[in-house]
Amino acid sequence: KSTETAMTTESGKTVKGIGYDLNNDAIFDIFSYNEEIDETTGYTRLYINVNGQWKCKWINLDEACI
Repeated sequence: KSTETAMTTESGKTVKGIGYDLNNDAIFDIFSYNEEIDETTGYTRLYINVNGQWKCKWINLDEACI
């Protein structure tokens, strides 16, 4: 199950993304969001919930060549 959601970082920044509940326990197991740097560059980040702690497992830099 996936749901659009927002999470707050330890520094107080709110990020909007998609939370995924893989085992139907109403707790997100994965959170993914896109961070736009400018109109041609951004990051896609994937976090995994490990015992209540969010661990960054994947970051992808997206750049569009114009």
